[in-house]
Formats: sequence, structure tokens, C-alpha cells
Amino acid sequence: MWLLGLGALAQTVLWYGDYCKDQSYIDHVFKRFDADGNGTLERKELRGLLEAVAPEGCVVDGADVTYILEQFDANSDGVIDRDELLPMLAKWAHIAYDKI
Repeated sequence: MWLLGLGALAQTVLWYGDYCKDQSYIDHVFKRFDADGNGTLERKELRGLLEAVAPEGCVVDGADVTYILEQFDANSDGVIDRDELLPMLAKWAHIAYDKI
């Protein structure tokens, strides 16, 4: 039987705690911008999210929304769902800073 050492176990517990915090944050962000509560972010809701997290001086336009949907709408349903949100937010941060 393979057992984790106490140090490895402690690290695993810390990583899991961080993961849970990240998931809670994603849930909070998603619910905040999913105005109609249908479990997806449509173009208007997505644009609101992009504007909210963009750095000062970054102007979000329709082309940004289209690009995000093209790149991160993994199931091609025309919206961003919760599972697509985290990778999208990570990439959007880089895109937004490059725009200013």
C-alpha cells in the first residue's frame, strides 16, 4: 500500500483548498454576470463581464466579444458556460492589457 508522507499530504490539502477557493470565485463571478440566470453568458452578459475585469483604459468592443466566443466557446453553442469561464478569464487578462 502506497502512503503519502505528511508533507505531501499537507501540500495536497493546501492545493485542494486553493482549488475550492478558485471554484467559489468562479461561481461568484459567473452568477454576478449571468443576469437572466440561465447558466450561460450571452453576448451582452459576456461584454459586461469583459468590461468589468478589463484594466482602466481598455475599451471593450463587439470584436472582443466575438473573438472570445470564437476562442473559448468549446461546444460552439454561441455562449460561455461556467466550465469555459476560467480559461477565458485568464486569456482575456492578457488581451485586455495588450489593448491599452
